[in-house]
Amino acid sequence: MSEFKIGKLTLKNNVLLSPLAGISDLPFRIINRQFGCQFAFTEMVDAASIKYRKGVKICKLETIPEDSPLGSQLLGQDAGIMLEGALFLQDRGIDLIEVNASCPARKVIKKKAGAFLMKNTGRLKEILKLLAKNLKVPLTLKIRTGWDDNSLNAVEVALLAEDCGIDALVIHGRHCRQGHQGPVNYALIKAVKERLSIPVIGNGGIWCGRDALLMFEQTGCDGIMIARGALGNPWIFKEIDVFLSQGIILPRPGWDKVKDTLIQHLHFLINKDGVPLAIIKMRKFFRYYLKNLSGRKKIVSLLDKAKSEEEVISMINSLQD
Repeated sequence: MSEFKIGKLTLKNNVLLSPLAGISDLPFRIINRQFGCQFAFTEMVDAASIKYRKGVKICKLETIPEDSPLGSQLLGQDAGIMLEGALFLQDRGIDLIEVNASCPARKVIKKKAGAFLMKNTGRLKEILKLLAKNLKVPLTLKIRTGWDDNSLNAVEVALLAEDCGIDALVIHGRHCRQGHQGPVNYALIKAVKERLSIPVIGNGGIWCGRDALLMFEQTGCDGIMIARGALGNPWIFKEIDVFLSQGIILPRPGWDKVKDTLIQHLHFLINKDGVPLAIIKMRKFFRYYLKNLSGRKKIVSLLDKAKSEEEVISMINSLQD
C-alpha cells in the first residue's frame, strides 16, 4: 500500500473502507482504524433527509479526532437537493464527498437514485457539475459497470464524470442487476482505468490479500475499496498490507483475539448508545465475528436473546474455538 492523493486530500495508503448501510457507524469505523484502516466513510446519507429533516440521523455523522480523514457518500437524484446536502456535510467537517450512483437496493432505485443514475446520465451530469463547482473538499463518484448485461456503460459514465470535474472514481465491478453476487468484471474496470487521468478505485469481491492483489493486477487501478470483507474482520487491512508488500499470508487471528475485539466493539457501542440499544445493534455483528466458530447458529441465537452486558460477555467468554 502506498500514499494516495484524491484532489487536495493526501491519504496514507490506497486501501479505503467503503460505506455500508446500517453498519458504518463510529464504533465500526474505529475498530477498523485500530487494525490499519486509514480512510473510512460514514453511513450513506440521503440528501433529501438533510433538506427536509425527515428521518435524517445526525448520529450517522458522529465522529472523534481519531476518526479521520472521513468521507460521506451522498444519495439522491435532484441536483439542488444534492448540493444542499453536500454543503451541509462539508460544513460539518467531512473531508471528502462521494456521489452514489451504485446502490442497487430496490427502495433506492424506486427513488431514481443510486445505480439508477447509470441510466439517467443527464441527471448525473447535472449533479456532478453543480457539486464540483461549489465544493471545496474533493468530490468522487461511485458507479457500477452498468445497469445490466446489455447496458455496460461504465466507460461512458466515467468519462462524463471526469469531464464534470470529479477528483476520483470508484467502480464496483458488477452491474446493478447483479447486486453483490456473481463475477467481478475486471476487464471493464481496466477499460475505465485506461481512459481516465484521475485516480480509479476498484471495488467488489475483495475478501483477502490475494483478492486485493488480483484487483490491482487485473485492472491497474490506483486504489481499492473494501466493503463486506471488513465485516467481523478488521484485520483485513493488515492482511492486505503484508500480502502486497511481502507476499506473506497472515494467519487469521485466533479466537482470543476475535473475542477481545468483539467485546471491545460492544463496549464502544455501549459508550455511544447505552446498553439496551448497543446489544440490539451488536446482534448483526455477532454473526460476522463468529462466522468461523463451530455451532455458530446456536451460539448466535442465544446471544440474540441476551439482555445485559454481563450476559453477553459471559456467553462470549464461555465459547471455545
